[in-house]
Amino acid sequence: MAGKKVVAFERCACGKRGWADERDADKALGRAQSKRRRQMDSIGSRRGVVKVESRVYPCEVGDLLHLTSESRREYNDRVVVPTLTWEQWQINEGKVAA
Repeated sequence: MAGKKVVAFERCACGKRGWADERDADKALGRAQSKRRRQMDSIGSRRGVVKVESRVYPCEVGDLLHLTSESRREYNDRVVVPTLTWEQWQINEGKVAA
């Protein structure tokens, strides 16, 4: 029986697993995706039962890279603040009465 193939990681200041360089993070991402696919195949379905890591992102707290199953679009929809329309901006600046 072969030992576990784990890409060496560090604990980030935020408490999550982290990788210092992009090469190791990408390697860990590939291993995680393979593991999730094997898990889904063993239960007989690949339909949304298990989250699958899909990308690497830099930590906002520490200086390491992390893995996430959240797509870039989901992240942008959650985090990006919508821009104001011209009318909303004028109201906020007090140039027009609301």
